[in-house]
This record gives sequence, structure tokens and C-alpha cells, in this order.
Amino acid sequence: MDENKILEELLQLDSKYMLNDKNGVLLDNSNIKVIQGYFPILLSSPHSVKQYRHGKIKKNEVLTGAIVEYLCKETGVYGITRVCNMNDDPNYDTYGYGLYYKKKMIDLIHKEKICYMFDIHGCSNV
Repeated sequence: MDENKILEELLQLDSKYMLNDKNGVLLDNSNIKVIQGYFPILLSSPHSVKQYRHGKIKKNEVLTGAIVEYLCKETGVYGITRVCNMNDDPNYDTYGYGLYYKKKMIDLIHKEKICYMFDIHGCSNV
């Protein structure tokens, strides 16, 4: 697959994360998407939509959810992405939806005997 087709697919995958002013939307009444795989590696994108921390809404990390989805499809690893901002931050919260994300990750790690977990983040020049 050439680079343009990969970028086109990433942008298509990212479209759901960009909905609702980059707050995403619930999928099957959940703000989390779990991607099944067959290799014991887990990719996570907790900030693929906006997050809420210290009383402020923070920007989403563009394309991180799409990158996780794409890599899972291409390699057979497991994935978990946050598809809707519920005023939470999975890398920070110890309660509510943020904690729910962590619990889903831990359950997946134990159930599927995951050996490695990579938390995918964007970067900023700000």
C-alpha cells in the first residue's frame, strides 16, 4: 500500500474521533472501543478525543486513535481507544470513566495474556 492510501485510510478512521468538535461519539453506549487481536501486544490511545483534566478541556491527540486502529488491523495486535470525551482523562483519573478505561485495559491484559502495552500519544510544539 502506498503512503497516500495509508494516509487516506488514517483520515477515514480518524473521522469518528473528530465528530462533535473532537469530543467523538459513543459507540454501542461506550466511550471505549476495544479491538480484538491475536498477538499479545496492546496499543492504547487514551487521548484520541478531547480530555478533561484539572478543570480544563485539553486538545485531542490527532490521529492517535486512527493509528492504533490501523496498526491493529495490519499487525493483529490488540487495541483500545477512547471514542468519546466523557469529561475524563484515562491517564490521570482514578474514578469514573477514566478509571473504567484503565479497568478495561487491565481486564484485556489478563484475559488475553498481553505481554507488552504501548500507550500511543501525540506531541505538540506548544
